[in-house]
Amino acid sequence: MRTVLLRAIPCHARRVPVADTKPRRSIEFDISGRPSTLAGPLAIRMIAGARLQRLRELCPMDRKEVAQQANMSQSKLSRVESGSVGLHLRDVEDLLRLYAATPAQRNRVLDLARLSNEPSWWHGDCHWIPKGFDALLDLEPAAALIGVYEPRFVPDLLQSEDYARTVLSLATRTGESRHQVERKVQLRLRRQEMLHRRDSPKVRFVIEESALRRPLGGHSVWRGQLETIAKLCDLPHVTVQILADTAGGPALAESGFTYLRFPDPELGQLVSTQQMGATTLLTNPVDVHTYLESARSLAIRAESSERTSELMIKLAEHYVSDPTHDGALT
Repeated sequence: MRTVLLRAIPCHARRVPVADTKPRRSIEFDISGRPSTLAGPLAIRMIAGARLQRLRELCPMDRKEVAQQANMSQSKLSRVESGSVGLHLRDVEDLLRLYAATPAQRNRVLDLARLSNEPSWWHGDCHWIPKGFDALLDLEPAAALIGVYEPRFVPDLLQSEDYARTVLSLATRTGESRHQVERKVQLRLRRQEMLHRRDSPKVRFVIEESALRRPLGGHSVWRGQLETIAKLCDLPHVTVQILADTAGGPALAESGFTYLRFPDPELGQLVSTQQMGATTLLTNPVDVHTYLESARSLAIRAESSERTSELMIKLAEHYVSDPTHDGALT
């Protein structure tokens, strides 16, 4: 099975222009009996595509016949089923007709197709969001479980506003203004809102000890960041573990990664990796399994999450009494 690289629909291909700042309608749908979950268009396209694929596999025609009858190439049919292209209602209607879908099946898939053409919550910033990262933004809120391994910094979803501003300022590209940096900060804070939703996904973090020995932003910013982690540890659906330098994290994973597990079996599990600003989503079961095994090994070797809040408070107190403290967790 090949790896499918997923992406959100570019701004210019959407019906809603970048300049349109009207609040988007919440896209909510029921997933396997779970309470309604805010889902981005990519997640909805993937579910609709998977249901179309299931209907195709039940009909007597093979893929080639279906593509010919629907007046599309086999490669386009494949992209429709993987959710990697936008869904045109006429194409979806043609496929449902060929598959002799029942009225209930037809209505369900068409409803998903319509919703998939709604703009993402981040659409006003899509002109600068890095390649592939838009897909992660669409999929995160629909996950039942998010797992993050981060060896370099405090993970995005745990960052305080001041720490995020510091990190993003350090990563500023030539020619970027303070206004652009501030928009990135606000986008990061909006991502974090899902941690405080009633139906928030479970989120598990494993952070390298070395990342907590980089007090970026100065004394007050770093102390505030440690206190932010301690507070988030109190949320019942958030787990934070610290991986000691001696645990050999880099030997288990070459770089940071995020894995997503969805309640809907049609989405399954995905892994997100980032290299030089580009985000890649991996769907190949072999690739996903490799990263999940690494995640399990990292969690086993990390400190118990029950100690994390205590460690963060202790570090913050050290910075109150001794701003030169090197951040060692011992």
